[in-house]
Amino acid sequence: MKWEQEYAAHRRRLADDLKRLEQRGQRTLSSLQFKEAELMKRKEFLEWELEQEMEQDMSEKINSWEDMKLKVELEKDPNNLKNIKKQVQNELDKIDWDHVKEKGDFETRLRISEKKKEYEEVESELEAGINQ
Repeated sequence: MKWEQEYAAHRRRLADDLKRLEQRGQRTLSSLQFKEAELMKRKEFLEWELEQEMEQDMSEKINSWEDMKLKVELEKDPNNLKNIKKQVQNELDKIDWDHVKEKGDFETRLRISEKKKEYEEVESELEAGINQ
């Protein structure tokens, strides 16, 4: 009889140990699934970021190619600068600056001011190149 009680107590301990191990396994599995989800989100973000950088790099290459093409055109015909200035000024005139100042977010205003500065720098470089 005593051995039956010991056997029953031993089975209860084994069942409790098994339950604890199952719970710990579930927690570990949940933790691993959470980490996997975090890593997948990070991977997707990095892929998106890489794609954005590649697109930006490609647009920079296109822009530099267009700049070289423009330089060649200007070397052929320096009077073309006036036409280009008119085109750029027309594009700038199309922009509703008051709306941008009131409604535009900070990044938009910053980008626009950078583009204006860049335009002015290019314009002065072109004029300096023509005057030489």
